Amino acid sequence: MEVFFDIDGTLLDYESAERDGALQFLHLRADILKMGAEEFLKIWTNLADLYYQRYLNKELSFKEQQRVRIQKLYNLVGRKLSNEEADLEFTHYLTYYRNSWKPFQDVKPCLLQLWEMGLFLGVISNGDYQHQIEKLDSIGVVGDRIETDVVGSTLAGMKGVWLNRNGERDQDQNEIQIGSLSQLPKLLQEF
Repeated sequence: MEVFFDIDGTLLDYESAERDGALQFLHLRADILKMGAEEFLKIWTNLADLYYQRYLNKELSFKEQQRVRIQKLYNLVGRKLSNEEADLEFTHYLTYYRNSWKPFQDVKPCLLQLWEMGLFLGVISNGDYQHQIEKLDSIGVVGDRIETDVVGSTLAGMKGVWLNRNGERDQDQNEIQIGSLSQLPKLLQEF
């Protein structure tokens, strides 16, 4: 049997890394951005969601969605950034973000147990290839997003498992779901 994992939100604690990286960036640029942490995080998350979706829709390249996010952020405080300036600013954020990458606590024990069971393990991601490889290198398809990870794998003829770390409600209640990767080895024995 083969088991494929999503990266962000499944193996890597993406939300914490993004939050920590963004707050460190805010601290670096507090004299320019002049906003509180809560307001900044809301704006940052909205811009990230909007422009990352445009990347997924192939409207922007991976680099362009990064650049536009920073330019729009600075526009909100009355500053206009050139492409080069925006790229440099995003590099500051990326440094903080990358330094915050860490796997969830249940990842290593789960992967070791599945490996010992003789399963083939892999990853599937809709993110930028090089960026995702860097994450895997750093933190040494079970997925956390039902729409892109679980439904997508099911449509491709695979069994999808929803890693529902936050206990969200599944409106259809049709998806196989677990709350922690520690539950996965037992579930796979039932397949």
